[in-house]
Amino acid sequence: MTTATRLFGYAPGQGEARLTALRDRLGISWTTNGPVDSGQHRHCLLDTVGTDGNFHRWLERIQSTPDFFIDEVCRDAMPYGATLQEAQAAAGFLKHRRDNLRNIIDAHRAEFTAIITWSLLP
Repeated sequence: MTTATRLFGYAPGQGEARLTALRDRLGISWTTNGPVDSGQHRHCLLDTVGTDGNFHRWLERIQSTPDFFIDEVCRDAMPYGATLQEAQAAAGFLKHRRDNLRNIIDAHRAEFTAIITWSLLP
């Protein structure tokens, strides 16, 4: 399975729609193109992570990823089957997640079942 397949799913021509539907989810599964609310896109670590103690550091690192790097990586997927439109959609998806990950985490706090006390502020 290629990286493009993992990101875009397995349904031909549905990659961009899949990215749009999953852009504010905590995790996206590469094994299915099931509906966002199907439970199949739930991140595997949500019940295991017991603290948000490292979240701030991880968020800072993710947020420091420059646009040019995301654009280049997504264009680099084109020789492996991604179209220009898909590469651009992937770049937009990744930039949105980079810029909104703190809000995405905050909106899904209840899914982190092992975290009792949160220190991460929105």
